[in-house]
Amino acid sequence: MAGGSAIADFNNDDLPDLLITGLTPADSPAHAAPLLQLMQQNSDGTFSDVSATAQLKFKGIPNGIATGDFNNDGLLDLCLTGYGDCRLFRNLGSFQFADITDQTELNSGRWSTSAAFLDYDRDGWLDLFITNYVDYDPTHECRDAAGRPDFCRPTVFPRTTDRLFHNSGTPATSDSPNNKTPPPLFTDMSAISGIASHRGAGLGVATCDWNSDGWTDIFVANDGHPNFLWINQQNGTFTEEAVLRGTAADAAGQSPGSMGIAVADLDNNLLPDLVITNLDGESNAVCLNHSGSFQELSTPWQMDNASFPCTGFGTALPDLNHDGKPDFVAANGRVRQHSMNNTAHMNNTAQQLNPDSFWDRYREKQLLLLSQGNNFAQPDSTDEFGSLNAVARGLATGDVDRDGDLDLLVSCLDQPAVLLKNEMATGHWLQIRPLLPASGQRTHPALRTR
Repeated sequence: MAGGSAIADFNNDDLPDLLITGLTPADSPAHAAPLLQLMQQNSDGTFSDVSATAQLKFKGIPNGIATGDFNNDGLLDLCLTGYGDCRLFRNLGSFQFADITDQTELNSGRWSTSAAFLDYDRDGWLDLFITNYVDYDPTHECRDAAGRPDFCRPTVFPRTTDRLFHNSGTPATSDSPNNKTPPPLFTDMSAISGIASHRGAGLGVATCDWNSDGWTDIFVANDGHPNFLWINQQNGTFTEEAVLRGTAADAAGQSPGSMGIAVADLDNNLLPDLVITNLDGESNAVCLNHSGSFQELSTPWQMDNASFPCTGFGTALPDLNHDGKPDFVAANGRVRQHSMNNTAHMNNTAQQLNPDSFWDRYREKQLLLLSQGNNFAQPDSTDEFGSLNAVARGLATGDVDRDGDLDLLVSCLDQPAVLLKNEMATGHWLQIRPLLPASGQRTHPALRTR
């Protein structure tokens, strides 16, 4: 499950840097160690490992990454999620970070998976949403149909609640006036807001104004359980309306193994749509937004056949070829073993399975689909992303080499992370930096390249 990736400019030199979390590549998970690697981009396009300077620490297995300037000082801060820990870091500049988790109500010991910064009350300070996975018991052993030890399904363990934290905008300090203890920087509002009223097995989260009322809402992808669509009530509370708005389950009414979430306007109606990655044997979901209600159109968009063999985790909808339409990319890697005599799998990986290699039964090809206006189609030829055979997890997009197109960063469990340069885009491009003057000149949401 582990592995996240981020492309962000952490020192404001207009050179995107890289952050990779998860496990070190090893012949099996038992031999891997937690990984937190921060790479600074140099002026010549090379990268230097500044992990020691950053001093990012994590007590468990790191998983997800969220970036946002939560104290409005113009520097991108960090939230790291994972199994056994959840950490909040303030960016001090020059690739130095301060762990301020103890100044918040953040760490609960749950298995946190993904996080998102959002200003849900529109007070100019970024709040924080964290989605949690199941109440995992490491002593519980699971096996596949052949009796071999395998990873457990989420339905084996109890579901948990997600958490919403409000940013007070007042850092905790011992120098507060009148010797009064200031409120924590992030206060747990999960119960008051209604977020804690539902239990799920959250893996992905995306925040957006789904119903066009000017207030940010929250979508959570739950693994093997109904998804959540939290609609902002504009008073600090949320109501869960996934069933009402058509995003709780797939077109057959089933709850697939939802994991990754990508957001873009696919049909040019100026409303944000959703694509959700699922397990192999389940199509990724293409959900189009019609005035705040969603309709799954995976078959008309030709997503079902393309994604049916894949287990998708990190995903995005970037315009890779500069034709003005969002394309689709997903980092794939199985959580259920391939069968040794699975002919379809042999053709997919184009290699003989090695029974002595743990990861061979979990590797998959990555998925790239180009938009045709009203559907997705596989490209005419296979590139290095589509031919990457890996147990991939995290995926980030960004203009790493500053040539005007979006590149890809993929984190993997079975091998080192892969940075792929985009060579399919041509034409002109514009770089802009939207700022929020009332919020300390915070870049919103980050440096964007079109």
